[in-house]
Amino acid sequence: MLDYFLDNWGSFVSALGFIATLIGLSFVFRRAGEARTSAVAARAAAQETREAIGSVLTIVDLERAVAMVQRLKQLLRDGKWEVSLELYQPLRVMLTNINARSTIERPDLQGAIPQINLIEQNVARALRRAAEPSGADNFLRQLNRIQIGLEEIASSAHLPGRGNEVR
Repeated sequence: MLDYFLDNWGSFVSALGFIATLIGLSFVFRRAGEARTSAVAARAAAQETREAIGSVLTIVDLERAVAMVQRLKQLLRDGKWEVSLELYQPLRVMLTNINARSTIERPDLQGAIPQINLIEQNVARALRRAAEPSGADNFLRQLNRIQIGLEEIASSAHLPGRGNEVR
């Protein structure tokens, strides 16, 4: 038996090497599967984090938009038409960002942007003619509707993990 082993020891070593290779490959495949699972979990966590940040930013922008609409209404009541022109464009940008960032599909929010644009155009046109804009009451009614819509959206929005997400 010893003679057989001595004559064929290379074959035994090759067989042991083959077995070790199979064990090593099974270990590598198992680890690769775990790495793939970890990568999927990390991707899901990153997406969840992006959504949470987007929700928080949307809530902040909604609150700022409501404050800007309130400021615009006060400026219109006080007849400070020129000062009001400075707020329309940032308000439109903010509402556009809210639309782009969130899954909010509310016609009143989407319709607010062109309404604000029309109010701004009317005010600017009147000021170019050196006249007071007509329809201030109509502007205030439109801004009230926009404010109510924004407040409804903001009140239905919650921080992630604390109930309902921004809808």
